[in-house]
Amino acid sequence: MPGSILAQLTQGEDLADGIREDNIRYQKTAGRGRQNILFIIDTSGSMLSEDRLAYVKGCVISLLESSYAKRVRVGIISFGGTSARLELPFTSSAELAAERISSLKGGSATPMVQAFAIAANLLDRMRDEDLSVYILSDGRYDRTTTGREDRQVREFGEFLKSRDIPVTLIDAGTGRKTAKRRAVQLAVMLHASYQPMEELRLDPDS
Repeated sequence: MPGSILAQLTQGEDLADGIREDNIRYQKTAGRGRQNILFIIDTSGSMLSEDRLAYVKGCVISLLESSYAKRVRVGIISFGGTSARLELPFTSSAELAAERISSLKGGSATPMVQAFAIAANLLDRMRDEDLSVYILSDGRYDRTTTGREDRQVREFGEFLKSRDIPVTLIDAGTGRKTAKRRAVQLAVMLHASYQPMEELRLDPDS
């Protein structure tokens, strides 16, 4: 169980243009069913500059188009403002997923570790499923002086690694040197593949 992640968080948390098809890692594992992709999307205030949140939405919606052609189920978690939310449990409805993505609003704070706690709880109940995780973020997250949040991020990375769940961090930052270094460091903490969002091509069928 990812209990160490969940136990350190405040209880009662609120659950609530594109990527090529070859950017999706379809994990082939004997005895498993269809692929399930969990999107964890940063909707904090820092994502509102330069229309980056709007571009993130476009990226995910474009990925949905290629994913559903492969009968992939999609789940969505967002984090921004005062809480993280399970916006959409895993579904095969492309229309519902696109609607939830389009309706995401930006907030001020960046409660990333809350989103990871929700994700760990959700994924822990899907032990026999074929899973992968995409995190779209500029790499920022709320921290205290105790360093607790850094430990929680690493715990989530270890949880994913222990379950052999592939994770990709899509860097939605400004692309500047300092911002990129921050996102790369987050990817290292999560044992994640790193992908700059600006390098993603928009046509999933090309």
